[in-house]
Amino acid sequence: MQEIRNGTYVEPIQTTFGEWLDKWLTSYKRGQLKPSTYESYETLINCHIKPALGKTPLVKLQANMLQSFYNKKLESGLSTRRVRYLHSVIHQALQQAVKEGLLTRNVADATSPPTVKSKEMRPLTEEELLKFFEVAKDDWLFAAFVVAATTGLRRGKLLGLC
Repeated sequence: MQEIRNGTYVEPIQTTFGEWLDKWLTSYKRGQLKPSTYESYETLINCHIKPALGKTPLVKLQANMLQSFYNKKLESGLSTRRVRYLHSVIHQALQQAVKEGLLTRNVADATSPPTVKSKEMRPLTEEELLKFFEVAKDDWLFAAFVVAATTGLRRGKLLGLC
């Protein structure tokens, strides 16, 4: 009764999380994402999310289920970056369900997906760089290698020069 008075009551639905993911992907993401990104989302959903959580009724999905899913994916050898990507897809889909009034809150907000630790970069020593230049001197990209190594340009800017 309190939910009705507060305006937060959501009529129970029979939609499973897997069904919602399919609808969300085709209705909200097709045409908004690059084809490669769309295919990546589709692969994550079909190969990872739906086999584990797809049969769960959308309204019964809980944060601890998602957290357990993330932990199992990490234990199975999936990278932290990939598990964060799974979380991103799940979070977006659930956020749309909240906007549509299918859920009162996004349970993915209550999870702790793994943090991606960036690898510390070690620049080449002068000796290593000279050795690299010697090996690469006949490569058609040699000039790009020299510019990259001596200016610190990012890859995109460097490719714009080529």
